[in-house]
Amino acid sequence: MQSSVTTAETHDYLVEKLSKIYDDGEAKSVAKILFEDAFNVKNPSEKTFMELSQLPKFDKYLGKLMKHEPLQYVLGQADFYGLKFFVNQSVLIPRQETEELVVAVKEFAESADNQSVIKILDIGTGSGCIPITLFKNLKNCEITAIDVSEDALKIAAKNAKANKADIQLKKLDFLNDGLWDELGKFDIIISNPPYVLQKETSLMPQRVLKFEPHLALFVDDDKGLIFYEKISAFSKNHLNEGGAVFLECNEFNAESVLKLYKDTGFANSELQKDISGKDRLVVAQI
Repeated sequence: MQSSVTTAETHDYLVEKLSKIYDDGEAKSVAKILFEDAFNVKNPSEKTFMELSQLPKFDKYLGKLMKHEPLQYVLGQADFYGLKFFVNQSVLIPRQETEELVVAVKEFAESADNQSVIKILDIGTGSGCIPITLFKNLKNCEITAIDVSEDALKIAAKNAKANKADIQLKKLDFLNDGLWDELGKFDIIISNPPYVLQKETSLMPQRVLKFEPHLALFVDDDKGLIFYEKISAFSKNHLNEGGAVFLECNEFNAESVLKLYKDTGFANSELQKDISGKDRLVVAQI
């Protein structure tokens, strides 16, 4: 870029470039967030001048974005439920749909006729966005968050410290049921597990395939429901009476997940839609 430009010119240039890899609305949204979070510019249409010292950083960010790197990884942070979370390629980017899972858990916890501490388990915590957000929004809870990835747990620990959330983080391979005795009993069990089949990779956006952790995304084609099956089995002995399981799904497997839980003894199970009207969340109670 030239050495002396206004924020308006820089913004328009960014949107023009991003429109080659995003649709118009997404390009404008990415540009808006980048200016706000990276340059503290709330209204880039104003004809103020960009500081010369900021131009190399702008060019660096643009270069990464043009290689399809997600904005959140470029910035090293993501917004979730009004909080900021550190992210890198060791963890999935927190998404708006998962905020709806948090809302559902929060409403259930607040409506429970229980004056004692509510014990919560998050399986496959990644960045820790779910348990940290719940800790910040529930008055009386004790939260354990597990993940098989050491790198993910480091990010979760960093986020817990930054958001002053007193949660217990534990490295554990949940698919190894021989380790389940290391966990106690819970009132709420939550998971947004891997559920994308390997054969569906062609349907995924390049910025997801190239940058987000496959460990947190994909399962073998013949084991599409493996995590949901394991969580069902675990919950039989680790879910307290009156408790509930909250599972994020996608529109292609949600009906199968619901049927699985009803068939395995969770008679009080229901499927909830997200803000886009897609089947997204299974809530199961025995």
